[in-house]
Amino acid sequence: MKWMLAEVVKALIVANAFLETELETLRAAVSMGYARGKLFEEAKTLPRDRKDWYD
Repeated sequence: MKWMLAEVVKALIVANAFLETELETLRAAVSMGYARGKLFEEAKTLPRDRKDWYD
């Protein structure tokens, strides 16, 4: 049982490292988009009426 717990902990550490890396990448992308005003511009192009989403 102890070896299983150790393997689970190792897997969680690896998964956590992967997710932290992904989060850093996403934060950098959002920061760059926000700084350039792209996020705001894209929000303007979304249709106000989204009835087609609810078919």
